Amino acid sequence: MPRSYSYLTEVPLGPRRTPADLKWLLNERAAIAGEHERLQRQASTLESRLQKLDAIRKRLQSNLCARQLRLAQTSELLAALDATVSLAHPEANSEAAGKVNAWAGRYGERGALKAYLRDHIQQSGPQGASTSELIEGAIAWFCLPVTLPTERASVRNSVRTLLRALRRDGLIRPSLSVQPNGARENHWQQVSPLTLAELRNQANPAPGAPLDECPKQNQDFLRGEVACQRAGRSEG
Repeated sequence: MPRSYSYLTEVPLGPRRTPADLKWLLNERAAIAGEHERLQRQASTLESRLQKLDAIRKRLQSNLCARQLRLAQTSELLAALDATVSLAHPEANSEAAGKVNAWAGRYGERGALKAYLRDHIQQSGPQGASTSELIEGAIAWFCLPVTLPTERASVRNSVRTLLRALRRDGLIRPSLSVQPNGARENHWQQVSPLTLAELRNQANPAPGAPLDECPKQNQDFLRGEVACQRAGRSEG
């Protein structure tokens, strides 16, 4: 009986080409396998995003219900106040005062937000606290109802304004840091007050110290002395 060769189990002598149909099947399978793997990754990513969106939707729904309830209450209060004004002062216009956004006191007593920022930065130690961390911390600390972009922007502006004020007062200093995603953000550290010895050293630098090592006020003083001496020689 002549010996036969199986293509899948034995390699025949001499070169031979892969059959066209087998090559097509293998290439087709490789393409489908690549698409299958890609779809798995995309499905996993979309599921994760959908879970986050569900959580956001629940939170927004809760806030919407709270605002709708408050809206109904304010409608009743407005009607009651209009009726009271009409009865007590028929000649008056109940809408004469216009509309006022009463946001005063949302951070508690005056200076409470500034004090919180200083305390939080102090407790953060040498590494400091980032601007976003201070914003989120203020929202949580003062229990602010922040859900809309405009509300968050208002808190962000208040925090940044006070951080600039604390920096001008010499109480904190910024240091730029790069996040893992490449974003740049300021971290704020507390500025330690100078000791009495350090203040004395700045006021009276050591003899022979270079001019560029002296404090700026001492440099200005020395320049003024030199200018006076030159003026005196020219007058003489």
